[in-house]
Amino acid sequence: MSEFFLHGFNTLSHGFVGYIIPFLFVLTIVVFFHELGHFLNTWHQPSGPSGGFSCTPHDLGAGWRRRATRASRHVTQEIEANRFAIELLAPPQLMRPYLRGIPDLAKVLSLARVLDLSREACARRYVEMLEQPSALILSADGVVRYVDRRPDFPFVACERGQRSPALPSPADESGLTAHVEADVRDWLARPGSGSLVAQTLTQRGGYSITLLAFDATEVESESDE
Repeated sequence: MSEFFLHGFNTLSHGFVGYIIPFLFVLTIVVFFHELGHFLNTWHQPSGPSGGFSCTPHDLGAGWRRRATRASRHVTQEIEANRFAIELLAPPQLMRPYLRGIPDLAKVLSLARVLDLSREACARRYVEMLEQPSALILSADGVVRYVDRRPDFPFVACERGQRSPALPSPADESGLTAHVEADVRDWLARPGSGSLVAQTLTQRGGYSITLLAFDATEVESESDE
């Protein structure tokens, strides 16, 4: 165990039970491990008005990747707590079997069932660990909520609060669409020459997850040249 969490483990016998009891009643296990990440990290300082870690749904949805720009202490703490939680709940050894083959949101649905995590959390972890350049666009009622892309994927043209390009219709009751060729001019800020493939998962309440990836056959042929 790294020194990062050493202090937390040293204090397990001094108030751990009192600290953790309120979180035994949380609705999701993600929140539990997020808060545990705060507790075990010696650098984290409570920032809530009550003197504790008052984490909001926005904090939990902030992702687990460090920002390219300088972030506040609060945001940095939330990202680190999210990272702690996702590494425990969706470790690489459990993710690897789902990373084979072409990018597919059907694998995200399987992950959500196996890991008992939200579809959005599984989709973000899935894209993070894929070897292929890929990105996610998460929308509500056709409006972009946020974009999550791998560093090797081009910048996406649509931003938070903007209307997303037209999404394909679900192919069956799962809410999944088929893989369709997307117009790079609709999705990418700087369209290239590669073929872009899109797949969307439509969910209740108008929410949707769109996966963008470059045509795997083209990527393989280019790497062979």
